[in-house]
Amino acid sequence: MNDRAEQFDSATKTDSSSANWNRPSFSDEEMRLLSHTEKTSFVADYGLPVVNFVKEHPVTAISTVAGLAVAWRFIARHAEKTLASAAEATASNSELRAAAGLERSFLKELSGGNLIASKAKEAYASDLLQLATLPKSSVGLADETIASFAERQLRSRAAITGEQISSESIAREAGRLTKINTTVFSETARSGEMNLGGRSLTTMSRDSFAKLAQEMQSRHIPPIEQFLKATGRIGDEQICAGLQMQQSFARGSAPKLEEVLIEKGLASNPDVDLALSSRAELKSVLKSLREKLLTIEDAHASKLKPNYNP
Repeated sequence: MNDRAEQFDSATKTDSSSANWNRPSFSDEEMRLLSHTEKTSFVADYGLPVVNFVKEHPVTAISTVAGLAVAWRFIARHAEKTLASAAEATASNSELRAAAGLERSFLKELSGGNLIASKAKEAYASDLLQLATLPKSSVGLADETIASFAERQLRSRAAITGEQISSESIAREAGRLTKINTTVFSETARSGEMNLGGRSLTTMSRDSFAKLAQEMQSRHIPPIEQFLKATGRIGDEQICAGLQMQQSFARGSAPKLEEVLIEKGLASNPDVDLALSSRAELKSVLKSLREKLLTIEDAHASKLKPNYNP
């Protein structure tokens, strides 16, 4: 007989080591719930607590939603205004201007004309485009007066405009800046001694741009002798002779070169008339070129004005 003691449940007399031990009795629904291992749904995990919170605290829930709506509206409007300001501030960037086709549209005006006119138009157009990229405003440096501010503005653009730096030109520039910055300079203020450190001043208004562009034109009109030689019937020999004769007169009383050439028989009236008409035509072409750029600048400036309504 095996000495191993039998293991059994005294109540059921069933061998506890057997697979046929009695298990607790569960219904099918209870077994399904016990064996359910799927993740709970989003609605069950998050939706129901929110719904219950709204039911229990309706005033708090409504106030929270209203506050979030106001905050979102404020952020959206602020972002819109910031973007509009940023777009306006960066629109003068030369790369953006080129991408917008402003320069391409303007440079279409350069085609055609004789060699003298073509070179003059190209040079004038280049200077005009550089003038258009100059900053429209500037901030005064520490302890800077209107005179020193004006001199700094002149030096920054002299290479483009050809302006000379002198006490007279500085005084004129200071007067111009004072006139277009009436909010900074009051009638009673002694503008020459005012400290401009940290103050923002307009440096290039539309009228200032137009006036400078007009004054720059004379730099790109070649002297009459170039137009005379372009006729093909007046050479360097006649031009040099005419210039020498012109220098023999006292300063201020010398006749024009073309008049000397005609008087001395070095050029005919038709040749001089042709040269003068070519020079006048170039002046007209450069004027049209300047007006074309002003029209483009005006149209560009109107597009940059933000439509934001606070």
